[in-house]
Amino acid sequence: MHLANLAGISTFITGGTGGVHRGAESTMDVSADLTELSRTPVIVVSAGIKSILDIPKTLEVLETQSVPVTVYQSNEMPAFYSGNSGIRSPSIVKNAKEVADAYRNMRGIGLKSGMLVAVPNDGGENGDKVEEAIQLVLKEVDKLGLEGREVTPYILQRVAEVTEGDSLKSNIELVKRNALVGAEIAIEVAKRNKIHKDGPQSISVPAQISHIKTEGSSTIQKVVVMGGAVVDIIAQPAQDKPLLLHTSNPGHCIESEGGVGRNIAEVLGRLGTSPLFFTAIGNDARGKAMLSQLLEECNVNVCMGRSTEKENILTYSTIEGSNTASYLAVLDHEGDLHTAVADMEVLSHIPVPLSIDWDEVDFLVMDANPPMDSLIHASKAAYEANTNVFWEPTSIPKAVLGAQNRSFMSNLKYISPNEEELIAMAKACGWCSPVGINLDKRIQWIQVLKDSAQFLLKKMNPKGNAHVVITRGSKGVLLASKYLSVGASPMQFKFELFEPDEDIKTGNFTGAGDTLCGAFVHALVDGFNEKEAVRFGMEAACISIRCNHRAISPLLSDMKSIA
Repeated sequence: MHLANLAGISTFITGGTGGVHRGAESTMDVSADLTELSRTPVIVVSAGIKSILDIPKTLEVLETQSVPVTVYQSNEMPAFYSGNSGIRSPSIVKNAKEVADAYRNMRGIGLKSGMLVAVPNDGGENGDKVEEAIQLVLKEVDKLGLEGREVTPYILQRVAEVTEGDSLKSNIELVKRNALVGAEIAIEVAKRNKIHKDGPQSISVPAQISHIKTEGSSTIQKVVVMGGAVVDIIAQPAQDKPLLLHTSNPGHCIESEGGVGRNIAEVLGRLGTSPLFFTAIGNDARGKAMLSQLLEECNVNVCMGRSTEKENILTYSTIEGSNTASYLAVLDHEGDLHTAVADMEVLSHIPVPLSIDWDEVDFLVMDANPPMDSLIHASKAAYEANTNVFWEPTSIPKAVLGAQNRSFMSNLKYISPNEEELIAMAKACGWCSPVGINLDKRIQWIQVLKDSAQFLLKKMNPKGNAHVVITRGSKGVLLASKYLSVGASPMQFKFELFEPDEDIKTGNFTGAGDTLCGAFVHALVDGFNEKEAVRFGMEAACISIRCNHRAISPLLSDMKSIA
């Protein structure tokens, strides 16, 4: 189970499941299978709990450990060789689709345990004959006083002798049955993940993105995301306790998956627009866990690390010798960022989407973590194919670096800076802020935002419309738009303020902007206009703000429509 999980394999097939041994109340003999099932999110397909064990006690332990147990097409718990144990099934599934749906729901709500699927042996009378032999041999074990490691080898040898080899035949049949059912389950899980993968160490994708299709649809992949995948460590003092400098503060530290590009990709995946995500992670446990979460829970197809081309297939692998990027943020008691430390060296290896058929892609979404040359290369290729290019500037220094490159700015149709990033970008492009403005006055500050956004819009997408989505924290969003028209004034500008429907003063704001960006792009892909997309993005952002333990709320998966 553990190795399967490390390799990104969600379905593991075995013979029988270990459990609580008979007499465990005095021997404390309990199989490690139960511990692993409680902590490893893998589906285990078996012929049930071995009948030499205490099946009712085993089921009780699994229930205590929050491990779902279900029986395939039977209301009776199988006992390995025999499909009949006389013990009622905890639950029943009719087919592989029901198993895959249950597993997906488990991952969606954050359960970390595995799932046990018991498949009755079809051996019929042969299986029942072996089970009778087991019960006979168990009595011999008691008489001989065997304990611990001596029990199982003795039982297996004696059962084979008593049944004259029928136990081996039954074992072969049950393994075949488990393999068949397990394969059907694995296929259904893969369909729901909407992915094709070789595992976390190496992933191959078709050179033409149009080959990757979503379940139940003839449409191709709509969005390519290019950016950072980062482990976020968020520290915040206790509520209503101001942050004190130069000393320790009682509070909470939470580790979760993050990175602007990764967050946006997760939002898109949870909302139903499964993106192709180009990123780089280190060859470490944190990176592998993050990759598994993206693939299995978030509906994100991932391409990692450096790329090599062979036989029209691009292969991406983790970066040997590098740590997965990490970001340590210290928040104040209201949830706003106080300071942060970023370890982002591995992100310099984020690959450029070399062989994408941009004519088939609606959006290229980028954060500012890849090298500038890579951002220019990718945005130019997408722009020339009339693919919409969306850029999230990520930080003030990176925002300035991008704004200073005229070629890069001209490739952009959408940018989403916060207020500080917007002003810094405009100044980097040559805009001069007006003198004598009282920035404490709301009306004058809004005008400064409009003027700087208009200055940037003139640099963006010279052959069409362009939009700046200015995120303003708890104050909402300012949407600045440029429209090209034919006539005396070929370039027109429009501005609209959006205030949040609810007043959220506290919460986890670290993923709010990324959630808004992902939801905004998702709405545009679904055919809605920019104003409607902003409203939807703000609604989604509020959901993530209320999720204290993660930057992106898993509840976004419930937002099915923006109508």
